[in-house]
Amino acid sequence: MYHLLSEQHEGAIKDLQAGLDESQRDASNLRREHADLVKKVKIFEVSNEDLAMATNDQPSQVQKKIDRIDQFQAEMNEVQAMADGRKSKMDQLVSEKETAQAQLASVEVQLRVAKEKFGKQSQLNDELRSQLSSALADQDALGKECEAIKSQLRTTYVDDKDMVA
Repeated sequence: MYHLLSEQHEGAIKDLQAGLDESQRDASNLRREHADLVKKVKIFEVSNEDLAMATNDQPSQVQKKIDRIDQFQAEMNEVQAMADGRKSKMDQLVSEKETAQAQLASVEVQLRVAKEKFGKQSQLNDELRSQLSSALADQDALGKECEAIKSQLRTTYVDDKDMVA
């Protein structure tokens, strides 16, 4: 029973550890992607500032640059939305990791309790076996003593019968 429980808990521990490793890899990938998106946002911001400085040119060029700024702003908003989505995913993975760690700790505690129960049951089993062996030895000794007394009684009975006769 102990081995069965141990195998079940070890299987659960391995599954949780695999899930935890996968969550950590996903979180690492999302961190890298988030850093890349932050770099892109900074590049868009720098480009936006350069365009603002050049607005002293002719009105048509200014309009083109304003349109370009708007385009960059829209792209920047998209990148920011992607970054926010990935940050949300990272938070979710961290939460899943914490849940997996809590489950792993719980399984370890259950396994420890099962081991302790098994140890106590094993000790009790050994004590009962010892008591049974002692009782059997006592029974054998009593059986031999009983046979000796029966033999003595037969001898005494025969002697008494011979004396009476």
